[in-house]
Amino acid sequence: MVRAAVFAFLLLAPVPAGRGGEGLRLDEALREALASNPELLAARKASEAAAARIPQAAALNDPLLELEYDRINADRMATGRPMQMYSITQELPFPVKLYYRAKIASRIARAAHANYLAKEHDIAARVKGAFADLFLAHSSAAIMEENRRLLGQYSGIATERYAAGKGTQAEALKAQVELARADNELVLIEQRRLTAQARLNVLMGRPPEREIGAPRPARRPTPTRGPQPAAHRGAGAAPTGGTSRGDSS
Repeated sequence: MVRAAVFAFLLLAPVPAGRGGEGLRLDEALREALASNPELLAARKASEAAAARIPQAAALNDPLLELEYDRINADRMATGRPMQMYSITQELPFPVKLYYRAKIASRIARAAHANYLAKEHDIAARVKGAFADLFLAHSSAAIMEENRRLLGQYSGIATERYAAGKGTQAEALKAQVELARADNELVLIEQRRLTAQARLNVLMGRPPEREIGAPRPARRPTPTRGPQPAAHRGAGAAPTGGTSRGDSS
């Protein structure tokens, strides 16, 4: 629940310019993943193949064409020609066998389709999670880089004050420690960004190392102005259907 609220907030929040690569919106990532994800494509092919086997299961087996050639026995006959016999056979199974065979194939096809739908929902959920992590990594990096810039300025000021004898060595050392801590945090954020980027690329069927760039926020829905209520339309307007009486003397 908390993650969903954070994710919705991040989608509408502005994102600073990121690293190389085109920005990506969530709807674009979902569309590409549902069209190119290898796991989903395999599940879709399996569902289509299972559905195609239903009419095959309900159909009769292929007829058999047989040819018999007997030259040894034919030589004893007056003509001396080889004996040739042709036959076509068709296997007719028990009446309910085809029905049950088609019913089993239909159940297998429904199970394969249900597996495809479950895989589709799973891929969509994983894409949303990877997209949210990538979005968060870019936003965190932008905030931490600004903090690092301010810490760098503060560290320079503390060092100059200590050199001028106006500050203590502890202040200068503390500023340098905070600056180093910010550098380490930036490295960790970059690792999280690369991990989320690789996850999202794999889900979309792309090479894991491909740069995506800073995710773009979702388009804000355009408000539509519907018909105004009658109470608002008639506010301040005098009634037209009645009559007024004036005092007559």
